[in-house]
Amino acid sequence: MKSVTAEAQYVLQFINQTNCSVFLTGKAGTGKTTLLKEIIQTTHKNTVVVAPTGIAALNAGGVTIHSMFQLPFGGFYLIILRLNSQIRPSLKAD
Repeated sequence: MKSVTAEAQYVLQFINQTNCSVFLTGKAGTGKTTLLKEIIQTTHKNTVVVAPTGIAALNAGGVTIHSMFQLPFGGFYLIILRLNSQIRPSLKAD
């Protein structure tokens, strides 16, 4: 960024002077990727750039959420395990 806005400068100071995580969000065209690249260039901290889509990840120089956390592409199924008869009595209230 050649000319950093006052808001962007505040964000950069906040990131560099605190131990808080930052969730950057906003509408298309608001400068999220530009600010993100400035953060990466100016911070002394380790950074991870994670985006919800492949295009967003490519634009931001990051990875997708699924790639970062090694999530499968398919859906998740809840598996309900039945307690066997030996364990079940111990869970009942007296």
